[in-house]
Amino acid sequence: MTTNTKIHIRQLAESDLPAADHMFRLAFGTFLGLSDPMTFSGDAYNVKTRFLADPTSTLAAESANGQLVGFNFVTNWGSVGYFGPLIVHPDYWDQGIAKQLLEPTMNIFDNKWHTEHVGLFTFAHSAKHVGLYQKFGFWPRFLTMIMSIPLRCSRWMMKSVKPTIDKNKIIYDAYRSFFAHTYRMMERNRLYWKKLEGKKIDCIVDKVDARKMRIYDDSVSLIVTSPPYVTSYEFADLHQLTAIWLGYIERVSEFRTRFIGSIQKEHDQSKLFSDIGKL
Repeated sequence: MTTNTKIHIRQLAESDLPAADHMFRLAFGTFLGLSDPMTFSGDAYNVKTRFLADPTSTLAAESANGQLVGFNFVTNWGSVGYFGPLIVHPDYWDQGIAKQLLEPTMNIFDNKWHTEHVGLFTFAHSAKHVGLYQKFGFWPRFLTMIMSIPLRCSRWMMKSVKPTIDKNKIIYDAYRSFFAHTYRMMERNRLYWKKLEGKKIDCIVDKVDARKMRIYDDSVSLIVTSPPYVTSYEFADLHQLTAIWLGYIERVSEFRTRFIGSIQKEHDQSKLFSDIGKL
């Protein structure tokens, strides 16, 4: 039975980031059943990058003794918004902390930004997660496949997001891993589409340059994009091997200066690869 622990909701501060990062790894790692929960997310700094994207749209749950016990990130793009990761320390699970974080979260969407469409990602197999969000009007819609197979099937170190070799790692069979993962995804999607049978869903999907689209005012319900600024992906580092292999560059340091990211701090944006990035 869920009990409500009294907490104080405030804005997450930069001084909270070490504790928030620890809680992020511990909570996800514990829920996923990792032998060492703190290895979750490797050496990526998801909490810090999400915080730096917009420190003013963060929420922190503080206990009566001043301890950080939970937090949430709220994001808005025009009329579309989403939130997460919503994290609660495992010691405070099932005590109503997430619900108390969601109430001000929805207030931000409704009264501050007047957001028209709000979504989130959660664990579809967890009745506790799905049930919590349903109380706030969120219902499951789409399953998203998350692939972890390449790490299991290569010598890439499991704790690192950089290409570091683990010479003692046990390599799983790539074909078996891929097909097992795919079949699980297909079965879940089959069950999902079975639930949609008989329901009318009208939509138009276009793949086109957004600058050349002919659209009318108030005619768009959802915009899907992949900007680098939410998690501060270093695209130059991600693509350096391909760029060198294909002969696009000779020096990575020069290549990196022409990308948007958290490492490159140059104010001269005249040579960026992206025209939109120059704005």
